[in-house]
Amino acid sequence: PAAADEARAATAWAAGSRALTGDDATEGVLARAARDGDWTILHAAAHALTTDQALGASWLIVRGDADADGYVSGSELAGVARGRALVVLSGCRTTGDFGARRDAVDGLVAPLLAGGVRTVIASHWAVSDASTKALMTRFYEALATGRPVAAALADAQRAMRRAGASPRAWAAFTVIGDPSVRFAPPVRAGSARAGT
Repeated sequence: PAAADEARAATAWAAGSRALTGDDATEGVLARAARDGDWTILHAAAHALTTDQALGASWLIVRGDADADGYVSGSELAGVARGRALVVLSGCRTTGDFGARRDAVDGLVAPLLAGGVRTVIASHWAVSDASTKALMTRFYEALATGRPVAAALADAQRAMRRAGASPRAWAAFTVIGDPSVRFAPPVRAGSARAGT
């Protein structure tokens, strides 16, 4: 229920950002936005299905439409986000279930990195949408000040901890890839440049 609010909070920090919620949050609209837009960050506040039974058996769940079923595979997501600076996978276990294979990175993360995404933020376990919205709001507030991605996430996690939130509410998320990516304030969606 808080996913739409989280999407709007994620877009509030950068002028020109677009939140795809409700009927607009379809696989087809996402694919068209990727093809037609010049953007730097993809923030997905959605359900994810991951398994350790087969490499690449992971999906981001969005609304289906006439063109697509709404199950965005890791490779499809990598096609949407190819070459972008940052993808935030704000869903449950988006790093994957390592289980018996003990992969450090699988789920939706591995195809994104292989597809040229510079940095991914993903979760290691099931997360609450309400606490994740609070964490991500703090993350984007820190990112908007020019903090590197890893420092902005750490700032948000410390703020949640200081506010008395359980580690279950803030510790699931990790930065994978380049931790030094930053966006010069003020960030303008579509015109922001990733720096180091």
